[in-house]
Amino acid sequence: MSVQSANFRKKKCIVPSCLRTTDDGVRLHRCGDNFAKIGKILGRSTITKNSYICSLHFEESCFTRKGGLCPEAVPTRFLDGPGDAQGDVRRCSVPRCSRTENEALLFKGRQAFRSIGIEAGADLTKGWICDEHFEEECIDDRGRLKPGSMPTRVAEVRQDDGDGTVVKHISVRTIHGSNPVKLILTDDIVEDIVDDLEEVDTRTENSNLKLQLRRAHEEIESLKRTISLLHSDINTKRSRIQTLEEELAQATSSWRQFEVRIVNE
Repeated sequence: MSVQSANFRKKKCIVPSCLRTTDDGVRLHRCGDNFAKIGKILGRSTITKNSYICSLHFEESCFTRKGGLCPEAVPTRFLDGPGDAQGDVRRCSVPRCSRTENEALLFKGRQAFRSIGIEAGADLTKGWICDEHFEEECIDDRGRLKPGSMPTRVAEVRQDDGDGTVVKHISVRTIHGSNPVKLILTDDIVEDIVDDLEEVDTRTENSNLKLQLRRAHEEIESLKRTISLLHSDINTKRSRIQTLEEELAQATSSWRQFEVRIVNE
């Protein structure tokens, strides 16, 4: 079972050297009421409480039992690049693997991987998992983990094949219907889903408002054309009235001249 939220506006981590999205296997957290302090640490004054920062930049102690971010948590890791200030190198957390970020693609552990992690004897809800443990179709052409993907390939051992070559054996573990993987919705995931639903409502409302606005604009343009025609008609009638007044004045003048001639005779 998987849940893919409607992603109209792709959310990104605000750390300049990161900019990861959930497609990169990380979880995004809102800065919340602690946004001013986080903004000061990152040297960014444009951060708001609704800005997002990924889980990569926080210590494990910064998270609640449900996987949410503690209200007072501040980012301390990987703020200047792929490694933190001490030059840490990310490694795969799957037992007997430990491939580094220089050797493979790494994806952040997720709560949805918990059941598979139990079978593998590892906590796959934390740390990193390399691409070796995912089926090829789980990773897109840009090296991102597709929604709903699960690490069903588990590294077993490394051994010598007799020629001194180390061989890594892979076992493929499929989770059948009798042992379903449960999707655990953390507070952050629920908030994201609610946000997306609100965004859908907002977009629908905005669409209706735009339609009403367009209709009102069309009506206004129609009224403008009607007024323009009325003005043109009024100007035509004014011109006709002026012509009639001139003809009347001329007729009156002629009549008076004729009247004078009659009196004189």
